[in-house]
Amino acid sequence: MAFSLLLPAHTAVADEAAETQFSQGMACLRVHNSECAQLALQRINSQSLYADLLAGNIAASTGDTDSVLSLLLPLQNDAGLRGEARASLHQSLGIAYAAQQQPLKALEQYTLSEAALSEPAAIAAQQQRTGRLLASLSREDLMQMSSDATDKVMQGWIALALTISDIESGDSVNTRLQQWRAHHREHPAQPEYAFGIVAVAETTETAIPSAIDLEGSAAHQGDEADQETAGQQSASMESAGQLSGLALTRELDQRHLAASTGLDGDIALLLPYETEGYTAVADAIERGFIAAHSQAHGLGKVRTYATSGDVLEIRPIYQQALKEGASLVVGPVTRDEVAVLQGDAHPVLTLGLNQNVAAAPPLFHSYGLSIHSEVTQLVRMARDAGMQSATIIASNSPLAQRISTSFKDQWLAQGGEVRDTIVVDTDSTTSALIPQGSAAGDLYLIAGDEQHARAVRPLMDRATPTFALSHSFSGILQDPLDAELIGIRFVDIPWLLNPNNPAYQPYKAAAAELPPGEMQRWFALGVDAYQLLLALQQPERTLLLQGLTGRITRNPQGELERNLATGTYTSTGVSAETLP
Repeated sequence: MAFSLLLPAHTAVADEAAETQFSQGMACLRVHNSECAQLALQRINSQSLYADLLAGNIAASTGDTDSVLSLLLPLQNDAGLRGEARASLHQSLGIAYAAQQQPLKALEQYTLSEAALSEPAAIAAQQQRTGRLLASLSREDLMQMSSDATDKVMQGWIALALTISDIESGDSVNTRLQQWRAHHREHPAQPEYAFGIVAVAETTETAIPSAIDLEGSAAHQGDEADQETAGQQSASMESAGQLSGLALTRELDQRHLAASTGLDGDIALLLPYETEGYTAVADAIERGFIAAHSQAHGLGKVRTYATSGDVLEIRPIYQQALKEGASLVVGPVTRDEVAVLQGDAHPVLTLGLNQNVAAAPPLFHSYGLSIHSEVTQLVRMARDAGMQSATIIASNSPLAQRISTSFKDQWLAQGGEVRDTIVVDTDSTTSALIPQGSAAGDLYLIAGDEQHARAVRPLMDRATPTFALSHSFSGILQDPLDAELIGIRFVDIPWLLNPNNPAYQPYKAAAAELPPGEMQRWFALGVDAYQLLLALQQPERTLLLQGLTGRITRNPQGELERNLATGTYTSTGVSAETLP
């Protein structure tokens, strides 16, 4: 009798010990230490369900899908598995089904895994797995899954993946996601985690926070009373076990939020503080990057290293940053320095802040405010409107020459005709004869800055459609000096053309001291560089980032591309025409 009374307590102690060893084994797997996990497995009684569970997870980490299914499928109905244990069961089954090309079953397991989790960081990681699964499928596969799925959560995930796959250039990502959320109000999916969408729609009831706007609340606007109330509500909901669905989205505890949205490694900024003419540029980029780091609650240190533009010095500076603990690198900025590093192998994720067409090694990416991307969009706009011939009105600056060359190359490649390139010296009392009417062709392109645009516009036929790049815009939406520019269409970054976007408000204070125009563009690049580091840490995931510098995507060649906003000069100032 005494023995039988002691048996349940003994069994409970044994189960507790097995669960402890299981947790230790899972910790080993998270750092890819299978030998450590095997040692933990050996300490578990072979009759315990935790032995099969850990063995199944080890099998999943090695790609042994048959063992995963044979070990874990019998455990699905065991009511004794909770929390991390149950989540790992379904996660490993999902991995196995995905490897066997059974995406619907994999999605089912992933949704069950997420439902068993409570930690926001773990939920974010699981949503990333779900996003990677769905992003790897064709639209046809997703449509077939949609017709076969019966669970509402699964249907919502598939609908979200279809929504994102259907987004085309010129579409409003915010609007499309609002439409999806309207049909799936209680769905737990957070697009910024699952699909790398950093800035998403804002609505009064179904707002989805992101790495850009998660802190754009009353708490960050100085209302300490609201901050305290929000914190109390969050703690109350978490303790009651109600942190799920949209409640999870809106009420994440800030300490957990930091772990799931910010970069946690030390970051090196290689900025051109010692390069002639680039000191202000370096300052603006650094301000933007630090602002984004602060907003996302990044945990690592940010160190800035000054570069001089000397190609012989950039490698030693890069190596110094690595020796001092950098696990992420942003920069350099000048084209020649980026070209040097782009040819090297890199041990850490590196983001050069310029555009370079050369093939890059793994872990190296480049993204910048390139003339080429602006011209590409202008050419597409004009060709879509049926325009065939163009006249370029350029200044005599090196910038204008680069604009002219890029436009000619892309316009001719698209089958267009360049009637003439007229170089106008705005410092001279005489000017070249600018073609008028039909002699100008279907459009003028102004290649130069805002002073050049203001000087040449009165010399042009106002009936001929006229295009320009961002360099023609001073950054001031209502500038009396722009009265002559009415009718000109141009491309520029959303940060300047859509300044009242609620997602941008957290960055206004950090940018307030910078002059309008060019320095604001460099600031926006600094912000987007941080967001890109977040997205690029998941190289296999679909990249779609609504940045301050434009809508950023990754093409099939792995290159980062951006789609800009378009603006028009009107009688009341600059008006945003389209937003990416």
